[in-house]
Amino acid sequence: MTGSIPFSNVNREPSIILHVIKGNLPIVRDDAQLSHIRTLCSIMTDCWNADLTARPNASECKAVVQWMPLTVPSTADIASGPKIRSGALLYKWARCTACRTNWNKQRHSSTKPSLGGRSTGQDLAVAFASLGLGQVHAARLENSKAIECFSQSMDIFVRNDEEHGQAAALIALGQVYDDQSEANALIGLGNAAGAQSRLDEAVTLYIQARDIYIQIGHQLGRANALTGLGDIFRKKSELSEAKTYYEDAHDYYGRVGNELGIARTLHGLGDVYNAGAEYKKASAAYEEAQQIFSSIDRPLGKANALVSLMPLRIREGRFPEAVSLMEEAISIYESIGRTEAGKKAREVLSTLRQLLSEVESGYQQ
Repeated sequence: MTGSIPFSNVNREPSIILHVIKGNLPIVRDDAQLSHIRTLCSIMTDCWNADLTARPNASECKAVVQWMPLTVPSTADIASGPKIRSGALLYKWARCTACRTNWNKQRHSSTKPSLGGRSTGQDLAVAFASLGLGQVHAARLENSKAIECFSQSMDIFVRNDEEHGQAAALIALGQVYDDQSEANALIGLGNAAGAQSRLDEAVTLYIQARDIYIQIGHQLGRANALTGLGDIFRKKSELSEAKTYYEDAHDYYGRVGNELGIARTLHGLGDVYNAGAEYKKASAAYEEAQQIFSSIDRPLGKANALVSLMPLRIREGRFPEAVSLMEEAISIYESIGRTEAGKKAREVLSTLRQLLSEVESGYQQ
């Protein structure tokens, strides 16, 4: 895979044997040449574990390998076939469109397979379409419509024994329930018990999704479910559990090379450390998160991390840097059309500047 044999810099066989005995094995997870096959590198490293009982068995290896991308299908191979795109393909297309926040286009692509899927007997096409459409509704905060779509897709996935789809629908439902509990608390709809029940429902859904992903060996899905659990337990102020879930998710994101997931879990860990008064760890986690968000061109994630860093800089007495962080966050929010977030950040910045002005006046007096 790299064009080099293992231990290419070691000339004597006894030295190679000594390296292996000491556990000094080739580092493949961080090799730049292997970044596009990070999942394969991870399973290879697991198979090299000196503890035989810690190595994955054949069925576990098979489960992980089956989710690795093999090749890009050639259009020439299907030129003479039907022109109807599969529901899974359209769903992926819709998700790519979603990343560009073009929701109207995503809604169009997500509804396409409803007719094509039914006419060709592809029941799963409808499920994938419903899943994609539900995510459009969720992004628009149309939670009741999102739940209806996700539930419809879940029913079809269960009927067709499509475990990956089931897990994806469970995570989607969990996220909606999570968002609903937060919205209820923010705008005063319902009481605390009502919000708590939604969080408990979300935990149940995430755990079901995690268990399915474990069973089918889908590491990225497992990481997503673990991140969802970390988010929920953090909101429930159960910090020890949240930390464990975030750390586990961080490990699995690293195994598959998902930088966005790594950054998200770092931000979550920063929140956990902050809530537990471990401010140095929180600062380090936020800083690393914003660096990754910046490197992968995720401006919203970077802005959120900058906002999280601001109160820590104030605590450290680094007031000019706190102001600079908020100014940069505001600039990002406004550049990507997050006007409400930008407005709130400006209010915080105004309050911060006012406090700094009062402090300076006090010193002068």
